[in-house]
Amino acid sequence: MANQAIISLAILKVNFDVLGKTYLDNFVPFVAEAIRLSTDEIVSLPALRQQLAAHFGLTIPQKVISAILRRARKQGYVRLENGVFARNLDKLAELEFAAIQQRVVEQHEALVDSLVRFCAERFDVKLSRDEAEGALLSCMEDYQLLLFDTATQWKVIPSVETPIKSAKFLVASFVQHLQETHAAAFEYLETVVKGHMLANAIFLPDPNQAERNFRNTEVYFDTSFLIFVLGYAGEALRDPCRELLDLLYGKGAQLRCFRHTLDEVRGALDACAYRMARGQLRDAHGPSIEYFLTRGYTASDIELFCVRLEDDLRALRVRVVDKPPYEHSLVIDEAELERVLDNEVRYSNPQARVRDVDSISAIIRLRRGREFFVIEESRALFVTTNSSLSRAVQFFLRDATPGAVTPCLTDDVLTTLVWLKSPQKAPDLPKKRIIADCYAAIQPSDRLWQLYLAEIDKLEKAGRLTTDDYYLLRHSIEAKAVLMDLTLGNEEAFCEGTVPEILEHVRSRVRTDLVSKLESEVEARQEAEKAARSAKAREEEIRARLKARAQNYARVVTKAIEYGVLLLLVVGTASTFPWTFPPPRVALFRYLISVVQMFLLILSVGNLMYGTKIEEYIRKWELGMSGWFYLRLLDITYQDLGRPVVETEGRHS
Repeated sequence: MANQAIISLAILKVNFDVLGKTYLDNFVPFVAEAIRLSTDEIVSLPALRQQLAAHFGLTIPQKVISAILRRARKQGYVRLENGVFARNLDKLAELEFAAIQQRVVEQHEALVDSLVRFCAERFDVKLSRDEAEGALLSCMEDYQLLLFDTATQWKVIPSVETPIKSAKFLVASFVQHLQETHAAAFEYLETVVKGHMLANAIFLPDPNQAERNFRNTEVYFDTSFLIFVLGYAGEALRDPCRELLDLLYGKGAQLRCFRHTLDEVRGALDACAYRMARGQLRDAHGPSIEYFLTRGYTASDIELFCVRLEDDLRALRVRVVDKPPYEHSLVIDEAELERVLDNEVRYSNPQARVRDVDSISAIIRLRRGREFFVIEESRALFVTTNSSLSRAVQFFLRDATPGAVTPCLTDDVLTTLVWLKSPQKAPDLPKKRIIADCYAAIQPSDRLWQLYLAEIDKLEKAGRLTTDDYYLLRHSIEAKAVLMDLTLGNEEAFCEGTVPEILEHVRSRVRTDLVSKLESEVEARQEAEKAARSAKAREEEIRARLKARAQNYARVVTKAIEYGVLLLLVVGTASTFPWTFPPPRVALFRYLISVVQMFLLILSVGNLMYGTKIEEYIRKWELGMSGWFYLRLLDITYQDLGRPVVETEGRHS
């Protein structure tokens, strides 16, 4: 029987070979349906992320949603107007997502009801609906291909060698009954099994540690990214950057920034403080100074931010380091690189160009002049928010081997690529909803299913395929599409804020029919939000402080774990194994130490053979504990304030 990895791999391959669809394309219908259900004409990433969570239980980083949005635009669900995404209601009206979703849910429920009646009438076994659904889903996990063959090719399902009236026996008998009687529920079985296979292809269960972690790779960030991640340009730009930091840290990357980049951040903040101190605000623009002005910060507040810069970055797990020294054999043509950047990137400050050259040159030196073909093993990587800079670096290194990892990637691309190699957790929804949603999203034809089955058969005969193959192929196919979009320089849309913030961005550039059409709606929204703005600001500050405190708590706990492991290693080494095997009650402590030694030995062997590191588990524990501490602190704080905790995405992070 083909395992789930083969089924998922087959569906991925056929969708790409026949339809030209990548893994991200599976989520376009989810995004389109969320946009259709929204009341906003303008598409906002934070709002869309909440809608995907509310309607489908999907938790997707904003930068990944942005990549999916660009696919949705190609399919006509949204259009680009004045630098923002707007709904295309005519195209959205053609969606059949909701109707198909409801039909699959109804067929699933009818199938469960039929199973309940069959068991009662045939075997005098009374099952509740939950028990019947559980039995059906359990059998689909173990025998989905067998059930699918039965449903589509009218073969009798083989008898299951299990005790009479067990769950598997009851379901097998039920399927055979449906086949023999040509019952209407037989078609429902086919639909539900298809939906189950598609759901598992998107949310592959039990990935068996198929994730590929970073190995001795340092990720450096540019000035704009650091300003955004520190929150000095507003929450809308901060949150996607922090999602990327968490993704990278959880997968073992070393988070860094060059000291000259830190100096540039400090210079940008100093410039804001200088203007505010002297009242030179007539032509002041940019996300940082606008953020400081709207939040009521003073020049002295910004000076304090400058003083705390390195500590604040350390709290985000980003360490400031000096650039590596020059070595003659690793020197690149920096003058040529500067010329390319000058032609491709619009710099308002020449010093920014010089610092970008310094950063790219330093990354190449850190790589020791080598080419890498896997991001996680690329040794050093520079992350920027400027797609023009990333394209310019690719052009400068145009003679590199095709497929080599460029030294500079945008935060959008890196977030998407890292996310693609991570197993996607199934939504916290009833299984029948997940099945219905995935079936409605993909809507496979009969011809496509025959191709799926043929590919499954081919892969099953090939053998030796694992979940790792699925994730690597998924990433490889998507990487080419994402990097091609980057190379072509597709026009970007601003969608990283609330709807009023996005429209204000448009208004600051040019006044158009779109803005005037929505003017009354925006004014009404702004009036409603004005009263809550100060309270929201205070709440955000409270949450930021609590999150920082939670991260500190988690860091202390994980450090204690690290030191505890080291202590156990020392104690274990000093102890001797009780070869004479005394009674456990006499040498219980020595037995426990021996067990610990064996566990550590297993980890050591795992590290030598598979690259398993205790640090990887510690990082994941730290991220998990940070979220747990944050929720506990949030509950305590709001209880002290005498009001319930507001359910926001922070509760589900």
